Amino acid sequence: MVNENVALDQLTQLLTKLRNQRTELTKSMVYLEDQIQSVEKTMNLYRQTFTNEEPQKYSNLASNLKGLTLLKAMINLALSNMGQIVMKQAKPILLEVGILKNSKTALASMYATADRSGKFEKVSPGIYKLISEEQNKLV
Repeated sequence: MVNENVALDQLTQLLTKLRNQRTELTKSMVYLEDQIQSVEKTMNLYRQTFTNEEPQKYSNLASNLKGLTLLKAMINLALSNMGQIVMKQAKPILLEVGILKNSKTALASMYATADRSGKFEKVSPGIYKLISEEQNKLV
């Protein structure tokens, strides 16, 4: 009985220690995500101010998307656009490639895929941001 109590106490202490570590790591991830967003915003501002260049908007991607699922294609589009996908700009590309068939329901399919996949978070209406793999593991 005494050995069982000692073992349970040790396991409880270990569990508390692991939970504290998880909390610290989560705080670190939030801080890193804020830093990444700051750098991305700075890069966009720099491009717009000094080079008059917009971030790449899905140029020459159609051939790379053929044969992919909708989710994988959306992830590739987001990766080519600094981690964000603008639904109305991506729709014609996905229709052209043949991933989406019906133009009337295309946006609804894209929104549903982004929401249900857990790989995107909504930034503003019609714009979704790709969530980093590290964040997906914590969720």
